[in-house]
Amino acid sequence: MVQPPTDFFGITPADWLNAGVTALGMLFAILTAVWISPWIAGRQTRRDLQERLLRMLMNTRLIPANPDYQTAIAMIPLEFRGNDKVLLAHKTYLATVNSKVDEMDATEVAKHNEITTLHQNQLIAAMAQTLDILGVTPDTLKSDGYVSRGFVNREEMLIQAMKAWPRIAEAIEQSNSISLALWGDKLRVPAQDQPVPDNGP
Repeated sequence: MVQPPTDFFGITPADWLNAGVTALGMLFAILTAVWISPWIAGRQTRRDLQERLLRMLMNTRLIPANPDYQTAIAMIPLEFRGNDKVLLAHKTYLATVNSKVDEMDATEVAKHNEITTLHQNQLIAAMAQTLDILGVTPDTLKSDGYVSRGFVNREEMLIQAMKAWPRIAEAIEQSNSISLALWGDKLRVPAQDQPVPDNGP
């Protein structure tokens, strides 16, 4: 009976091959557990965060004063870091938004608002393109813009109320100053009528 050819230590080449394949398999398993799987999980987590940010931005894009919208805009550089296209669109949008409109006339303000909306839509479209979401373009965002009139009215009322707070506070302060100037000590609570402080047991 012919014996199979052997190599070192009486081990056949087939055995060495099997051992090499087994070692490579173990190495791949270790790499998968230590590096590949966490990388895949991290990439999926990052995509989920980016998609949630995009949804937040799209749901509030017609009401820029909404806190969720402001949060989404602020988080874009963090969640889309390394994406030059999105970061450039974000920078362009912020530069447009932060332009001073106080010295503009009505026509210039209207043109500025139109450009701001365009840059906003370009930013959202760049985010959607990064996530391979089809059908989200500046044109579709412009034509699909819808929000209920009641929701808009509520947001506008909230904005007007917030703008009125400083005036209300100033009016109250002026009223207090006038009252003190007219009646002085008469407005002060007599010592016997003031509440006794609670010093505890």
